[in-house]
Amino acid sequence: MSRGVPGRVVACAVAVVLAMASAGAAPPAMRRAIIGTLVKVDGLTLTLRTVAGTETVTLASSAKVRIGSKVLTIPELGSQTGARVKVRYTETSGQKEGQSVTVASMKKVTRTT
Repeated sequence: MSRGVPGRVVACAVAVVLAMASAGAAPPAMRRAIIGTLVKVDGLTLTLRTVAGTETVTLASSAKVRIGSKVLTIPELGSQTGARVKVRYTETSGQKEGQSVTVASMKKVTRTT
């Protein structure tokens, strides 16, 4: 039985896709974000309390930390426990690696007497 040219092209394309899939290529990392209360900073590991429960994220050594327009170092982030934070991270094989942390800036309180 003879296949036409389109049939051969499709068969070749399928073979290439299957070969790439079986070559062990890792799936791309998924980009996500977590919003919660910063509970603890232990080196590069952050512990957050979220509506879903406790989450742990390991920061990349190149992670950027900001509070408003100010840039913080990762060790300075430890002084922000109790603050609301947003951690953007990538997840590969169940491991969360933080790329950036944004600390919610405190609102100024105006006192009236």
